[in-house]
Amino acid sequence: MAAVTPIVTKWVFAPIFRKFIEHRFARYDHISNIILMTLVLSAFISIAGFTGTSVLFGAFLAGVFLTYIPSKHPEGPFVVLSREEGEREADKSPTFIHTFEKYLLGPQQYLMEPLFFSSIGFAIPFLKLWTGERIWKGFVFTLLMTFAKFIVGIWVPVWQLILGVKSHEESHEEHKTQGKPIVEKKIPSVEQSDQEKGKKMWKRAWLAATLLGSAMVARGEIGLLIIEIGHNETPYVSDEGFYTGVWAILLNTIIGPVSVGLLVRFYAHELKGGDWGMQRTPLANPGHGNSGHGAV
Repeated sequence: MAAVTPIVTKWVFAPIFRKFIEHRFARYDHISNIILMTLVLSAFISIAGFTGTSVLFGAFLAGVFLTYIPSKHPEGPFVVLSREEGEREADKSPTFIHTFEKYLLGPQQYLMEPLFFSSIGFAIPFLKLWTGERIWKGFVFTLLMTFAKFIVGIWVPVWQLILGVKSHEESHEEHKTQGKPIVEKKIPSVEQSDQEKGKKMWKRAWLAATLLGSAMVARGEIGLLIIEIGHNETPYVSDEGFYTGVWAILLNTIIGPVSVGLLVRFYAHELKGGDWGMQRTPLANPGHGNSGHGAV
């Protein structure tokens, strides 16, 4: 499904929809949108169900499918600045996300989401988790899961090392091109300044790596859902494996958000600065193209 859906969407359904269907959709706005959304969702979850994969995966692919098929050129019916424009203009249509927000977002937030998460919580065998063997196995597996996700952040200092080597080489070449008396006179201050900048740069890089790794630590809702499916519908997850996995997922769900919150609370200033922080230059303003203050 993951391999075939993008290919078929791009080369079959998108051209047909853009050429023969989307301009007719503009007449009916939300009605035509919600009918197509229902048909596509039903088709994808039916395929997912019959092929044995999760219906959530089918629903995800249905959303990807609907996002891609409308034309993207400015004259396209689905290219609108707001939902009101799509509803007001005769040759325009609200997007699928506009329809979802108007008719389905409320029921999802106040009915579907609570039912979804409560169904996951109901399936946790709370009393059966509290044995010594299951606790220490869950703790060990928690460490393995946390490390496996946390190590993703190592790419930040690795890339910073590459950038630092390049910056050092460029600085060295710049000093070589200057006159000898000036170089000798400014060497101590330049080296000291470079050392201070280097320390700040590496501190920010490691903080960014820690933040990225903490943010990648698994959250519980989808993990618990998948392990419940594996335990209830397949022979691959035993009872003991299920209890160990539940412990690990629950502890990871606590570790990840708490780590991110503490980092942001105590190191917000360092995190937002440097190459890995917030964008420091404003984007170019199309209305002031001659002001000379565009983004770098």
